[in-house]
Amino acid sequence: MMADEELPPGQPKATDPREIEVEQLAIRLLKGVFTKSTRPGAEREWGGVIYRQGPSARIGHTGPIEGDSSHHVDVGNAGSNFGCPSDASPVAWYHTHPVKFTYSVSNGVVTRIRMGWDVFEDGDLAISDGNNLIGYIIDPDKRIWRYRPPPGQMIEGKFTPDATAQGGWGPLND
Repeated sequence: MMADEELPPGQPKATDPREIEVEQLAIRLLKGVFTKSTRPGAEREWGGVIYRQGPSARIGHTGPIEGDSSHHVDVGNAGSNFGCPSDASPVAWYHTHPVKFTYSVSNGVVTRIRMGWDVFEDGDLAISDGNNLIGYIIDPDKRIWRYRPPPGQMIEGKFTPDATAQGGWGPLND
């Protein structure tokens, strides 16, 4: 579904106190980095990871980390524990989707390319589904979106989504 046409139904905000804390932090971090992410001519994804640390399960975060383009940020998923402290457990991740369109020039022809600013796909899904992490984005219109990975189970130390299950995706209700 393309947000230019019609938005999917909004999702209610978190209601569990621990999820509310994570969601509020994700929203604050995304709104705080939005202006940097959308600077004209220097658009970049920014993001990071939200974690719970130690016996008290205190909340913390990495980043915001500046990406290398308008459609990629490395939030540390290739490293150990997403770059979080060793006694921490990642619970969510966040990043910006700063542009709706980009342009390509080939043989003097300019082509406008629609970016997936209103979808959670490919690398986004791999991070969330592969690690059981809720994902948050802010789009170019400053809407916050949330992705909840599908249910699954740990198999040989790796989270594996159930084969037929679907994750939930949509903008958060105001």
